[in-house]
Amino acid sequence: MNNNPASVELFESWLRKGLGRAVTFLTSNNGAPYRDAILNACLHNITYDPCEEGRGEYLWMLIQHSGDRNLFRDAVFQHLTQPPDKTDEYDWAQIFHLAKQFASEGDSDMRLAMYSGFDLLGFDTAGVSSATSLINLDVLGGFVFAVKRFDTSSPEDDWWIIGSLISDLEDRVGKQEADQLIASAVAADVSIENVIGAHRRYKEELTKASVRANSEQVDFQALKDMPGESSWAWLFLRWALKTTPEELSVATSHFLSDASPEKVLGCLRVFAHRPFPGDVCRLLELSESDHERVRRAAVVALSKIKDPSVRGRALVLSQSDERFGDGIELLESNYQAGDFRIFEDLFTRSLTPDEIHGVGMSIRHIVDNNVWPELENVLLFLYEAGPCSMCRIEFVDALVELEKLPDFIRDECQFDAEPATRRAVLATVHS
Repeated sequence: MNNNPASVELFESWLRKGLGRAVTFLTSNNGAPYRDAILNACLHNITYDPCEEGRGEYLWMLIQHSGDRNLFRDAVFQHLTQPPDKTDEYDWAQIFHLAKQFASEGDSDMRLAMYSGFDLLGFDTAGVSSATSLINLDVLGGFVFAVKRFDTSSPEDDWWIIGSLISDLEDRVGKQEADQLIASAVAADVSIENVIGAHRRYKEELTKASVRANSEQVDFQALKDMPGESSWAWLFLRWALKTTPEELSVATSHFLSDASPEKVLGCLRVFAHRPFPGDVCRLLELSESDHERVRRAAVVALSKIKDPSVRGRALVLSQSDERFGDGIELLESNYQAGDFRIFEDLFTRSLTPDEIHGVGMSIRHIVDNNVWPELENVLLFLYEAGPCSMCRIEFVDALVELEKLPDFIRDECQFDAEPATRRAVLATVHS
């Protein structure tokens, strides 16, 4: 046993971040003091970003090392058979994944509880990811069960649910076998035939609508004459992606001076996809706009431009109290040797998880361009303090490329919440 057990608060911070350290810690420590924290993480999504994938596998590893599987089994079973009032879709995704793990080991009561629980909750509460667990458990049986619970009177934009279930089945058995299984289900059950047929017709209509929209002729003059509404941005983007650099330059000069914030915003967003075709002075002006969305879009556009004036603005803003995040973002294409000190100074501040995450996103983009050896300590800090497991893989990859990944991180990353991190580190272990 470890003679220096972690506090429950520290252990909980590892759980929130999805660090594999929580699993490796349990391998050499009594898990009893931490079971309530693990149970809370199992029954409630405590991640920074609820869309983080792979937490089910991570939680299952924690249960395996907790020293009391029955505690977690019974809690999951109770949630399925007596659903509480305040459990949301992201919580249910985890609960169904864990239930699937127990059911796949032969727990027939848990299997029945999954189906009865989903029957009670439906897609509105349990979400598509919970149905995914049924498909992963029983393949066609889970697919048919879920499809039958889809409300065909739902709004048209809910038909993606059926597409997601089909994709889940394809992921489970491969596309060819999935097609055969769906065909057999359609032939055997008229209700399945009706849902799958309606979904296919919906997809066909979407394809036709897309073809019609893409065939519509939109030109610069028409864009000038249109009102600055939210749909304008989509039309401008479609035109801007196809037009010549010269035409885009003229349009940019015009629309970035337009009185309509929606047109300015729509024009700025193009430069996430195409190089900015002109002098950065106007972008720098817009990066100080009182219109928050315009200001943010201008900062994003500037972050992709390498220019002395952009770097100068970055250095000024990075020292500010309120807009240091924008300053760091402007360094993404303007990083120079020695700039690591800016980050190290920043990390001496008391930063919120959102602020650390924002800085981490900029570091991700910087190392995408060039993995600077001087960023080693910055990457290690973000590995420890970064709240998002989906971002952590970028910091681990950069440390691997620098050959600076500490052995203890290599060991614990094999149990990380993010599957991509586990795979990346396992590849270095086996290479």
